[in-house]
Amino acid sequence: MFDFGGGFEPEQRHGAGWQLDAGAGYALTARWSMALGGANLADAYPGRCNEDIHSFGNVPYDVLTPLGSNGRHLHGRVRHAS
Repeated sequence: MFDFGGGFEPEQRHGAGWQLDAGAGYALTARWSMALGGANLADAYPGRCNEDIHSFGNVPYDVLTPLGSNGRHLHGRVRHAS
């Protein structure tokens, strides 16, 4: 719950969900390595916000859910050890 002031505390309940995160790295040489990974690879989203907290449609997903509200995130890294 979140207090909007004046005693107004709307509720938002979300069902269970899964998030798949993975990453892998590879050593190219003794000094060079690379890695690729991602969070929320299935691009899952929580249920949409109810009308009490959706900011007039501008925030369709609750930003406080453990699943997140930004979808898939991919990243890569190249590292050189001196």
